[in-house]
Amino acid sequence: MDIKWIFLLIGYLVFQWLKRRRQRSPQPLPEVESQTPPEQQEMPDWLRNLGLGELFEEADKKEKVEEFFEQLVENKITPIACGGDHTIPLPILRAIAKDTPVGILHFDAHADTLDELVGDRINHATFLRRGYEEGLVDPKRVIQIGLRGSRFALDDIQFGYDVGYTIITMDEY
Repeated sequence: MDIKWIFLLIGYLVFQWLKRRRQRSPQPLPEVESQTPPEQQEMPDWLRNLGLGELFEEADKKEKVEEFFEQLVENKITPIACGGDHTIPLPILRAIAKDTPVGILHFDAHADTLDELVGDRINHATFLRRGYEEGLVDPKRVIQIGLRGSRFALDDIQFGYDVGYTIITMDEY
């Protein structure tokens, strides 16, 4: 079977900084999953044996997330990940953007570009800053849509503007 891409629904908030809890995948994403024809749901043994379910169920497994996505890249499979806690994108970016920075289409109410939050530099509010600093994202190909609501710092949204992200706030939408 020749798999070119894989759509992953990540339904766990395994690295949440306030508390750890499970959350189902956002609706209606499970409906999209169930509409996949059975013949397209087959996967090779090497992919099935990577333990995807366990990967996202256990806390503090950022290294395992990165290793999983490295396997996909090595096998020339493009991952599309949706859902999960916002600390998951950083290990994914580290795996898929080692050689070439990538673009990101980011739908969120918050910018996720803080330098730190409550003394922690890697959490749900910092992945787009860390990705930029590590050279994993191409700022000219980052689009943030839907920014609104509370800000954690005065420069919360400003970082994206300063580095060249395209930002579409809810006021502009």
